[in-house]
Amino acid sequence: MRAIVFSLACILCFASQVGRAAANGNLSAITYNTFLSTDEGRSARLPILLDLFRNGSVSSMADVVCLQEVQSIEHQGNVTAAARDGGYPYSFSFLDQFDTATLAVLGSTPACNAVNFARLAPCFAPGVCQSVLVSTDERVILNCLFSKCLGMLSAASLSQECINCFTVEKVAGIFGPGNRFGEGTCFTLPKLNFRSTYGLLLLSKYPLRNTATRTFLPTPSFFSRGYLRATVAGGDDVGDWTALCTHLYPNVTGVMYGGPFMNEEEENLNNTLQMIGDSQVEDSDRVLWMGDMNHGPTLTGEAPTFPKNYQTVLESSYCSPFGELVRQCTFCDLRPPRSILDGIYVKASFLTCADGVQAGNTASGVKLNASVVLANEYVYSPLGPLQISDHRGVRVTISNIPRSTGEGSGSGRTAMLSTWVTLAILAAVLYQLC
Repeated sequence: MRAIVFSLACILCFASQVGRAAANGNLSAITYNTFLSTDEGRSARLPILLDLFRNGSVSSMADVVCLQEVQSIEHQGNVTAAARDGGYPYSFSFLDQFDTATLAVLGSTPACNAVNFARLAPCFAPGVCQSVLVSTDERVILNCLFSKCLGMLSAASLSQECINCFTVEKVAGIFGPGNRFGEGTCFTLPKLNFRSTYGLLLLSKYPLRNTATRTFLPTPSFFSRGYLRATVAGGDDVGDWTALCTHLYPNVTGVMYGGPFMNEEEENLNNTLQMIGDSQVEDSDRVLWMGDMNHGPTLTGEAPTFPKNYQTVLESSYCSPFGELVRQCTFCDLRPPRSILDGIYVKASFLTCADGVQAGNTASGVKLNASVVLANEYVYSPLGPLQISDHRGVRVTISNIPRSTGEGSGSGRTAMLSTWVTLAILAAVLYQLC
């Protein structure tokens, strides 16, 4: 009898571990360009977005979210708070890299240094760019700066906050009362107001560890870009994943290119290669690369945006379930081109990707699914329905994820050991009782 009871206890112990090993998890992610960097209808659009987070609509669809164009510090706070209320206790942005003391300095230092900015004075003389300063179109001002004053811009060594202030405040940022150069709002407003968040915000239901920020260029620039990096600590559920959240360099319509590369496509490629290199250098086993990529595959009847750069991603062992299987526009303006600019790329040791499509994994049960989300949310204005963003969201779900054998599986190993010990004690007690 004792032998039978002991054997049954061992069988139960073994069966419990088999059951645990078979219970593979699912992970869903969303990338969404919020369009909050643009004034048009923002006061009406922002509350709708906050409600989508606060009421749990977004958390019902995704475990991890990468947002772009949440540009201002105020909006970052608004969205983070709403997301926390709606099921995302963990967040990370460029603002989190600063301690209280640094934020105090940024809050008391003017955005622009008058001495540095004075080197740009000749650019605003008659016959150069003075006449375009009356324009309310930022592109007109930038085209003049890039075509006539690029050398002066470089020599001025402007801080990123100063550049950001200039693009936001325009003429008022440079000229004070009486059209006095160097006495505008950018010389009084604090750097903190224009601290570059790069518009990026990462939200997660799981803890975020090993957080880091990266910028693509070593010096400040117009349309400056970067990305967030964090470990999504999925534990027993899905294992640890490296999350990359970004907004790559765009094809800026109507603006002359003024960066350090040959053109916009080359800068986007540089951004792309840095992202690919990050996951390779860090030897990440499981990677979720999310964002507004500003590149993508060809859509039938439409002009693709930087398709060679997108192909470079596919050649680096990433799966692109949305771009290859769904192939719906994510930037769907009525004016052409309609493009796939947003995406989520997936790479993992348990996935084999061929030309961006999952291959050879049917036996493992792992599946990748993708869909368009946040595509039908509107604000009703006097001018008619207004979408809350000019982009659609992209959602990717990874199903039946094998249990991690890496760093994140520590809690799993501890739980397994605890189960073995508990059942062994139970077997011993039953043996004595019988």
